[in-house]
Amino acid sequence: MKRSGVYPVDRTSIKESANESIGLRSSLPADVGSYIAELEATQRLLRREIDRLSIFRHLAFRDDLTGLYNRRYFEERLAQEWSRATRFEVPLALVVIDLDGFKLVNDVAGHAAGDLVLAFVGRHMIEECRGFDIPCRLGGDEFAYLLPETDLVGARALAERLAARLDSATDRPALPAGVTFGLSFGAATRLEVVSPTQLVERADAEMYARKRDRKSEAAPPSGIVAA
Repeated sequence: MKRSGVYPVDRTSIKESANESIGLRSSLPADVGSYIAELEATQRLLRREIDRLSIFRHLAFRDDLTGLYNRRYFEERLAQEWSRATRFEVPLALVVIDLDGFKLVNDVAGHAAGDLVLAFVGRHMIEECRGFDIPCRLGGDEFAYLLPETDLVGARALAERLAARLDSATDRPALPAGVTFGLSFGAATRLEVVSPTQLVERADAEMYARKRDRKSEAAPPSGIVAA
């Protein structure tokens, strides 16, 4: 007599069913089996193509010298993040960065030294930000942080931390005596403007105001100073 709720397991039936499933494909007509094999081969090719295109997309949106995202990616993500921030009413901030004295670095130390400076800045920009922040090189010696869910205080704090990090970094490129560069930045948030274009313009305006203030002061003898 069976206990209530307990039923014997027919192991023979299970084994036979498994064998039938395993042998199902081999028992298919030749034309159906060939069709399935062709579909699987096509699927493998598609997976490889998707992987290849993903690599190309990654490379298309990266700056080779610094490893930062490039302007194309910045503009794409700015539109996306603006839309998301507007829809969900969450903060969005932008920091724009420009290197003061960079032309002198190129003119005196050479473009190879200038490239080292740019790579140095890019490397520390990546290390300083959070995983979902978007560090970019916009071109030349212009950089930006696009900062989802960040207010103005947080944006300016990040820029100040970056400046302090660059100033104390032990991997700073060696430059000839008297050749140095500084860092000017400006910050803005979505709440201060009405469009992505205005967000960039407002951050730029603050950055250039800081740059003008620096030019009216004595240049630092060395190191990197945030305006």
